[in-house]
Amino acid sequence: MIGRSRRGSGARSRQQGSERWQRAAAALFSNAALFCAAALVAACGDDEPRESSLVDAIRATGDPYDARRRLEIEIEMPPADWGALREQGFSLFEFQRGEAGDFDYTFFDADIRIDGQLVENASVRKKGGLGSLSRVRPSLIIDLDRNDPSREVLGINRLTLNNDRSSPAHNRQCMAYELYAQAGLPASRCNLAHVTVNGDDLGTFSNVEPVRKPLLRRLFGDDSGNLYEGREDGDFTAEGIERFQIETNETTNDRSDLRAVLSALEADDSLVVAELERVIDLDQFRRFWAIETLTGNWDSYSANTNNFYLYHEPTSDKFVFLPWGTDTAFTGGSVIDAYNQTLTVYATGALANRLYNLPDERARFRSELAELNDNLWDAAALEARLDELAGLSTDAWPGAVEAQRDFIRTHSDALRAELEQPAPEWVLGGIDLSGPCRGMVTPVSGQFDTSFTAGPLEPSPAGGGTFQAQVIAGQRPFEAAWFGIAGRDPSAADPSGAVQLLGGAADGRLIFLGLQLPASAFSPGVHPFYNFETVGFAAFVSPAQPNGLLLGLVSEGAIEFEAASLVEGARVAGSFQGEIFQTNCYE
Repeated sequence: MIGRSRRGSGARSRQQGSERWQRAAAALFSNAALFCAAALVAACGDDEPRESSLVDAIRATGDPYDARRRLEIEIEMPPADWGALREQGFSLFEFQRGEAGDFDYTFFDADIRIDGQLVENASVRKKGGLGSLSRVRPSLIIDLDRNDPSREVLGINRLTLNNDRSSPAHNRQCMAYELYAQAGLPASRCNLAHVTVNGDDLGTFSNVEPVRKPLLRRLFGDDSGNLYEGREDGDFTAEGIERFQIETNETTNDRSDLRAVLSALEADDSLVVAELERVIDLDQFRRFWAIETLTGNWDSYSANTNNFYLYHEPTSDKFVFLPWGTDTAFTGGSVIDAYNQTLTVYATGALANRLYNLPDERARFRSELAELNDNLWDAAALEARLDELAGLSTDAWPGAVEAQRDFIRTHSDALRAELEQPAPEWVLGGIDLSGPCRGMVTPVSGQFDTSFTAGPLEPSPAGGGTFQAQVIAGQRPFEAAWFGIAGRDPSAADPSGAVQLLGGAADGRLIFLGLQLPASAFSPGVHPFYNFETVGFAAFVSPAQPNGLLLGLVSEGAIEFEAASLVEGARVAGSFQGEIFQTNCYE
């Protein structure tokens, strides 16, 4: 029986750190050459039938995390509930203003089939923060035992299905977790899942073993210690330790173990390593830190104080780190930090930063990274695994697969070359977004009429089409000669559809407006802005800002297509209206 909905006591608190994604958006346009880049979103794609012999072989394994398989997940639930689930979340502007607040996603009852095995009256909810929020393909948590605590299927009672918005090749997460495990570190198991809801094909998701008590028992043999989720600036600082989400022993909520790490970090340089070794498995952390760096996983603890777990392991009485949310692995330099673009270290997290600023620890870290690069990074094996996962997913975006292939082939040599150079310093602070115009909200609207291009998106006067637009920034209209382009580049790493406008003013300034939306929404009708799934970016180039500067994010409105399709040469015409949340002044 399905149809009931309820709030989930286990749903995560959504206290958001708006600075992070403002910096991310700013970094996307920190160089004029990146003005045509799209943000992170995955395509739906059409699936292809698999051979029945493969299906039978997969089902015969009985392992829901068998790395060779793609799990089949069929969800049936009332359409109204599915519609409500898809819409849950918060607006981009609420996040930017720090108003996202605390909220729980709602659990809805649903019937679930896992490789054909029916589980009636299970529960499903949306998951994820700003980076993965989607109306088209929401990330999902499936609880099999919420309405029946004794129930499990294939040895599991919960599924965590990530939509891979920032990994449209559908392979970064599993490949990263596998490298952590190969390095001898505790990590979730992972494989792929093919998801349908009420018969609609949502495509491929990453099926990641949730960090909960069953995983703790599997990895450590004991689930009684404190488990914390680290995200959104959770760190070993006076403020940061309060941002850790406790996942076990919630009633007690004794954070004295976190405060002990904070105290150890405050010790003198001559004592700090010894003090840290009392409360943290420091050898494990050094290797964890090196793997975060080796895999180019910038949205992580060491680079971004995000996407990790801490477990106070009872036997050793020390903290160990576990990876989570590894969909930015295999990308290299951070997109949110314009100052620190090196392959050889991430050092934003307080623990990583403290150690990196000790000469002996810096040398030790670089030695560990070099050893892992030489002995763990096997480009041929990684490329073979990339192709295996791409074959399983069937809807992997070709441009994303090839971008990752290029990273795999070149990364080891590039890292080795950088390690031969003097160790770089790490500059804390990121991009300063405290200017006088930050937070101003001004209207923006425009019209466009052009034809669809299935190729590189490079706005130019020869790009075709007629564009009219009005842009108001800081109460000043921008009068310009507009030109632009619409389309989707199959060779690009991002599968989004886009309408991109470039306007030139008489004084030589250029302003860029990039509107992006899921390819599935490139059709006649109204398409509301929704976080980073359907969003606009405004940026400008001027003599004072020759490399370009993000002006703001466009949301709180909609894109309306009079005509649109993904066919080469088809007419793309329509309008947009919304507001710019400014991150910088237009100067």
